[in-house]
Amino acid sequence: MSNNNVPKNKKKGIIQLIMLALFLTLLIIPFAFESREYAGVLSTVLLSVPLVLYVIYDIVSIVFYKISLKKLKSVKVAEGNQFMVSKLENIEKTYEADRNKLFRILNVAETQKWGFSFLPYVLCCISVFTGNYLLGVIWEFFGIMMFGGAIMRINVEDFKSTRPFQNDVLDRKEYPLLYGLAEKASEQNGCKGKIRLVSVPGFDVSIQVYRDGQYVYIGAGTLSIMNEQEMYAILLHEFSHSDLEKNYLNIKLRNHFLMINVARSDKAAGIFHFPYVIPDYLFVLNYAIFEISGSVYNETKTDEAMLKGGNPHAAASALIKLAHNQLADFETEVEDFESIYICEDSIKKLQTLVVSEFLKKENERSEFWNTLLEKEIQARNASHPITRTRLKTLSVDKFETENCDNDSEQYASEKKRILAKTDEDMYKSFSPHYKEAKAEVYDKPLENLTKWEEAGRPLDALTYRDIFNNLNSLGRRKEAFELCERAVNEFDEAAAAFGIYECGVRKLHAFDADGVDLIIKAADINDNYFDSGMDLIMHYARLTGNQQLLDEYRERVLEYGQKQKDYLNEIGVLKRGDKLEPEPLKEGQLEADIKAILEIGEGKIEQIYLVRKSQGPEFKSHYIIRLNKQVQDEDYRRIFNGIFNYLDTVSDWPYCLNVYNEVRKVGFEKVKGSCVYDKMKNK
Repeated sequence: MSNNNVPKNKKKGIIQLIMLALFLTLLIIPFAFESREYAGVLSTVLLSVPLVLYVIYDIVSIVFYKISLKKLKSVKVAEGNQFMVSKLENIEKTYEADRNKLFRILNVAETQKWGFSFLPYVLCCISVFTGNYLLGVIWEFFGIMMFGGAIMRINVEDFKSTRPFQNDVLDRKEYPLLYGLAEKASEQNGCKGKIRLVSVPGFDVSIQVYRDGQYVYIGAGTLSIMNEQEMYAILLHEFSHSDLEKNYLNIKLRNHFLMINVARSDKAAGIFHFPYVIPDYLFVLNYAIFEISGSVYNETKTDEAMLKGGNPHAAASALIKLAHNQLADFETEVEDFESIYICEDSIKKLQTLVVSEFLKKENERSEFWNTLLEKEIQARNASHPITRTRLKTLSVDKFETENCDNDSEQYASEKKRILAKTDEDMYKSFSPHYKEAKAEVYDKPLENLTKWEEAGRPLDALTYRDIFNNLNSLGRRKEAFELCERAVNEFDEAAAAFGIYECGVRKLHAFDADGVDLIIKAADINDNYFDSGMDLIMHYARLTGNQQLLDEYRERVLEYGQKQKDYLNEIGVLKRGDKLEPEPLKEGQLEADIKAILEIGEGKIEQIYLVRKSQGPEFKSHYIIRLNKQVQDEDYRRIFNGIFNYLDTVSDWPYCLNVYNEVRKVGFEKVKGSCVYDKMKNK
């Protein structure tokens, strides 16, 4: 459950015209006072002092920014993690303190914005009036720069571009009961404004607030599995989000954060942002901290709204069903499925199929899932409390769900019609592009697999990952994992790392603890599997309530995170100013690499470069590949994917792969012997 209203930042045209008018007016002023006598040294000094102070301020801002970034980078990962944990210990106090700090920074920024905008114009007029024409022109320049920066920082919410088309809004006359529930939930939360309901595919419910009212997006999947009281509880939760927005928590602060990102993304306008370096840095840093405490606090408050305005047992049941849906997704991620592209035409009742599959799985697995929900551990960076905590807020201690057997005739009818409408909408959406999508995600993988099967299902270290992906695409996941087991048994560790990792993934998604050792083994062989592997292990530990496992791998993640921060992230990227060295690969390895890369390149490779980048005790060998300019995008992706697969499986050597055009300004060509293959010279 979330609020997805993301306002956009635009420049107001009328203010731009005013700025232009001021600019033209000030150009004329010097001529109007051309006959005035020069006022003397005193006025020049007095008018120059603020100019000097402004320049000093800009210099101090840049120095402050660089020092602050350096200090931030020096913070140990473990210290940063512990800091964020401490933020959640007294969430209400933390939330208030963080919000107040942000508003103080925001108020300073707003005061500075308009003060810096108009003061230069005042000083420009004074300069010209006293005969200091040169200072007048200088102040006019700074006035334009600062006023331009102020205009870029005006928040304008775009209510039209993200609002749904009116024909997507449910007709109030056709769905009176649902509208009645929404209006009741809105009134309970003290919300105002016209309500519009919009049905969408999936299992999410959200609310967006616009000038013409509140739009509630109801996932047809969620509606289909909820009874009337459960749906009312969810609407209470969502309208509580709307009420929180009215106190500008998620409007003023979030809009200012978005404005900073949008305004500063325009590099050509970088000069306009010098005066705002300090407040921008402080706001962005503190907003990142505030987002964690704010999201958890808000979700807690919205759950309390469910308790005050509705039936706590129905609310608990709704939350449990949504948690079940997430657990179903987790399990089915590694299970066989029938591809929706197996038919010649798009499925006409796709949402109905998804709902029925979930209900079938919930009927089989709900008892096991409830044992997980009772043991689940809260993630440190989670934006929502875990289900057990949410039920505690509702004063409910049993993990029980209600059925929909007692739905009123009207409510059952509206649910059925919305599900049918969503099926129809999805069919209309998929149909025009169905054949193209089928050719890409079904026909092509099927063709590849048919050729592979006709060849006797050969196992090759460089291509079995592609076969695995093809099997996955067709829903033949059991076969995909059997392929990985073959790779584990037949290849050396470097080539088998992918197979080892995927076998571990399959086991953990099936709640088999043996998957932990497999993922750790794969990550030890190839650190490309570390981040995703550790995320999955810790997610598994939280779901199963295994605190010991969670603590063990949290420490490992912190250690690796510090290592990444210290040098791994640095050595994995080529940039200007890098100190690069020739790469002394072991004898025969370079020749083998070049031969394999050229075979994969299908004659389209122009040059191959190889350099080493080191930092601390670690290093990376960087291959830079330059392809022919005439190579098409599809071939480009296939070739680089093939080269990556080769480098990732050939050995445990720490390789990196780079595209020539993306790093050509780094200066690697100056390294002696860096060009290890040149098509023109090798002819």
